[in-house]
Amino acid sequence: MRDVLHNKISVHGYWSDHVSDRMGDLRDLLRQNVDSVSPGADIWMSEICILGGEGDVRSFGGHGYDADDMDLAIHIAKVMHRDLTRLNASAWHWWLAVTPYNYKDGLLKVDSSLDANTLEETKLFWTMGNYSRFIRPGYERVALDGFDDLNGLMASAYYSDEDGKLVTVVVNASANQAMPLELNTEQIELSGSEVHMTNKDHNLAHVGEFEQGFIIEPMTTVTIVSDVK
Repeated sequence: MRDVLHNKISVHGYWSDHVSDRMGDLRDLLRQNVDSVSPGADIWMSEICILGGEGDVRSFGGHGYDADDMDLAIHIAKVMHRDLTRLNASAWHWWLAVTPYNYKDGLLKVDSSLDANTLEETKLFWTMGNYSRFIRPGYERVALDGFDDLNGLMASAYYSDEDGKLVTVVVNASANQAMPLELNTEQIELSGSEVHMTNKDHNLAHVGEFEQGFIIEPMTTVTIVSDVK
């Protein structure tokens, strides 16, 4: 069976995101346990959404859904970051595309009547796009140390030799502090870097070129797409 599935293990992330030890230690232990019994296995986060109540990482539960909720969007960006960097997940899937419920389980919202004219985009949808639009199949994560603060900057980077692209996703999880970003690119020669931003004012918007010291506003996710020479 392992040969048929190509040594992939599928997990669900429910109830693993509301407290800090589950956001860190639990993911580290899972990765270690998988490696001990099935070396080289790919872990797929095949299903996750908000379940349960609040904790020390999030101040909300699943009930109630505001399409413009940046707290939810940034929280899920944190979860994606930890799943990709600590769990080393090679695939990541949200539970539901469209929800007719007043519950945080869909990327898009629609009225309970299912009237297509009531369909709403959400900040969660756009924030997830900072990852999914630019990190494409075949991209490999590369080392990017020093950006793993649940209350500050979180960053990860992905490279495609075929496309000649380096994609860096940075989350400023601070509620009130803007932060300058300095990236060590000495070992990779870049010819240009475009910035795409999602926050309360932008939906995956192209906002210009990246320069060292670029200021990332609070509760903001940016994707830096760089051409590699």
